Amino acid sequence: MAEAAGPWVRLLRASGLALVAAGVLLVVATLLHPSHETATTIIAGEVRLIAAHVVYTLCWLLVLLGLPGLYAAQRGWMGRLGLVGFLTAFSGTYLIAVTGNFGFLAPVLAKQSPAVLDSINQYVPVVIINGLAAILFMIGYVLFGVAMILRCGRSGPFAWFRDSSAGLHRRVADRDLGQCESWRRPRLAGLSAVAHTGRFGCACFR
Repeated sequence: MAEAAGPWVRLLRASGLALVAAGVLLVVATLLHPSHETATTIIAGEVRLIAAHVVYTLCWLLVLLGLPGLYAAQRGWMGRLGLVGFLTAFSGTYLIAVTGNFGFLAPVLAKQSPAVLDSINQYVPVVIINGLAAILFMIGYVLFGVAMILRCGRSGPFAWFRDSSAGLHRRVADRDLGQCESWRRPRLAGLSAVAHTGRFGCACFR
């Protein structure tokens, strides 16, 4: 049993490390990327822009490598919601990775043809694909995260905490019940003795 679970544990660990590294790279790329992309800011921050998109590319590569492994290692617990979340998140990440290639072309267009740069950004198919990528990305990871939380609720650390809490509550209740019983026994015995003495005392005076 342990040997069969070994490969899945290693896959889960490797996928988790890839996604953690991707998260770090995502923060770095976001800090490097200029806040506004106009022809002027693109030319002025060309080095930062290219560096940011290089880091973004590595980030999305790690996500596309780590996400399938994370889902595969836990697919038996995540159900249909996990599958839908995985496919949606994977598709959104893929589209963002593809559309991010424009960041490498933007400095050239900004220098040689700013009007073309603006036209591309306003081109309807480009707007649609960028919007679709953002929507799929956000919805997919929300669904995948919910499926992970529900999975952890049934088994894993959250279930361990829940079971441990329930066991602690049972032990506390048993202890309190035992203390209550130990307190009641002498009290009941004392009351019984008083009642017994009262009966005999009354009999003597009669």
